[in-house]
Amino acid sequence: MNLIQLIQSTIPENYEWLTPQQNPLIQWVSSNLSETQPSDLLLISSQAEWDDLLNQKNPALQPGAVLWTAPHLSFPEKGTIPFPVLSLKKALPLRKIHQELTKKLLDLSSTQLERRLAIQEQLSKQTAEGEDVQALARTMQTISGHAVLIQDKRLDAIAAYPTPGMLDVWLDIVASLSDSNSLPLPLQNRKQAGELQSPLLQELSGGLARLVIPIIVGQVARGYLSIINLRDSLDTIDQITAEEGARFCAIKMSHTKAIRETEKKLQSNLLNALLHGILSSRDAELWFQAVGLDENQAHIPLQFAWDSDNPPSRRRLETIINGIIQKRNLVVILNPTGDKVICFFQIPRENKLAYGPIELAKEVLQQAQEEYPHSAVRCGIGTAAYDTNSWSHSFKESGFALELAFRLKHNQPFYYPDLSIYRLLMLLENNPELETFQRDMLGELLEQDNKQVLLETLEAYYQNGGNLSQTAETLFIHRNTLSYRLDRIREICSLDLNHPDTSLAMQIALRLYRMGKTG
Repeated sequence: MNLIQLIQSTIPENYEWLTPQQNPLIQWVSSNLSETQPSDLLLISSQAEWDDLLNQKNPALQPGAVLWTAPHLSFPEKGTIPFPVLSLKKALPLRKIHQELTKKLLDLSSTQLERRLAIQEQLSKQTAEGEDVQALARTMQTISGHAVLIQDKRLDAIAAYPTPGMLDVWLDIVASLSDSNSLPLPLQNRKQAGELQSPLLQELSGGLARLVIPIIVGQVARGYLSIINLRDSLDTIDQITAEEGARFCAIKMSHTKAIRETEKKLQSNLLNALLHGILSSRDAELWFQAVGLDENQAHIPLQFAWDSDNPPSRRRLETIINGIIQKRNLVVILNPTGDKVICFFQIPRENKLAYGPIELAKEVLQQAQEEYPHSAVRCGIGTAAYDTNSWSHSFKESGFALELAFRLKHNQPFYYPDLSIYRLLMLLENNPELETFQRDMLGELLEQDNKQVLLETLEAYYQNGGNLSQTAETLFIHRNTLSYRLDRIREICSLDLNHPDTSLAMQIALRLYRMGKTG
C-alpha cells in the first residue's frame, strides 16, 4: 500500500506533511530503527530517536517514510531529509497508532498473499521450463502492465520491455538508468544492496517513477530489476511482482553462473591439454564440441595482465573480459592462470586479419583504464592457429607480444605480426654486441641532462619520415625549436641523421633503448 493510502485510511484528519509530499510504497510499520527496512513507515517520538536516524550510516536502515508522533514537541529538522516525513496533528498513544496502521496493512495482506502465490506460480512454471530472463521480464510486463527493465551488475540491460506509450523515449530511459549514480543510494554498494528484500520507489525524469530491487545471488546484488510507469501509478501488486520477479531472476542467474563456472573449468582443461600437446585428434574434437568451439575455424590467442605496483586482482580483470565477451556474444574460451588471463578467440578460417581480437583487446584496455585509472593492463596477441598442433606456437607468440608490451609500457594491444624489428631484437637480446651497438649510436646522447627530450625528438623525427613540419606538429613545438634540437643531436652524436644507414641504425638503437635491455 502506498503511504498516502495508508495514512488517509487510518488517520485521515490527523496528519500534516513536514517535508514535500511523496508517496512511497509501505510494507510494514516499525518503531525500532535497528529493525527498519526501506519499505517501512518508522514511528518516531523523540529528539534522541530522530538523531539516531540521521546519524546511522547504513542506507539499508533508511525507512520509506517517517511519522512524527509527538506533535507537542517541535520537529527537529536538520538539513536535507532523504525521505518523506509526516506528523500527527493531535497526539495519540504510540501503541494505538502502531496497531491501527499495522491492522490496515494486515487486512490488505491476505488479498496480496493470494496474488503473490499466483505470480509465484507463473514465474515458477517458466523457470522450471528453462525459460530465460527475457521470458521472465515479458511475464512481469504482462502481470503489471508496466515497463520492465532487467540489468546486470554493470547496469547493462539484459531484458527490456517497454509499454507502447514509452516506445519513443525507451532508449533514453534505458540510457539514463545505465549510470551507477542513477541507482538509489542504498543500492549503489552491491554488498549493502544484498541486505535489501523490498523494492525502492524512485522518481525519474519526465513524470515517471520506478520500483527497483536488487537481484541477489550469494548475498550480493548481481543485477537490478525495475518496474517503470507514471508517478503515483505503481501499487502494491507491482511491488509484489518486483519482489517475486527478482527472486526468480536470482534463481536463473545463479543457475547460469553455475553453468559458466563449469564451462570455464572445461575451457581451462582444454587449453592446458592443447598447450602441452597431450590431446589426440579425436580427443581434441570431442573437447572442442564440449566447450562450443569449431575445430575447423581459426583461433587467435590473447594474453592480458595488470601492470602496476599495486594491481587489482586477476579476478577483476577476468570479470572485465568476460563481461565484454558476453555483451558482444563472442566465441572465446578463457583461462585465468597465474597473474594472466588467457583467451583464444575463434574467427572464420578465411579471415586473414585479427580485427575481432584486436577490437576485443582495445575494449578491455579501455574499460580497465576507466574502472582502475591507477593500474594499466597490457595485452599480447598471437597469430591465428589453424589446427590444434599450432595452438602452442601461437600462444608463445602472444606471450612474446605481452612481454614487449610490458617493456615498452604500451597502452595498446601488441599484435605479434606487427612487431617487425622487435622480434629480431628480442631474439638477440643476450648478444653483447647489442650493448656495444647502442652505446656507439646513442652513448653521448644518453649522457645529456635533457636526454629524454632529445630522444623523444629523434623518435618523432623518424616516425614522421624526416618531415620537419609534421614532426614539429607532433611534438607541439615551433619548427625553429625542432631544427635547433636536431642540430644539437647531430653535434652530440657526430652523425648525419638523414643518411639511410644512419637512419636505420638510429631507429634500431632507439628501439633497444625503449626495450630497456641495454644502457
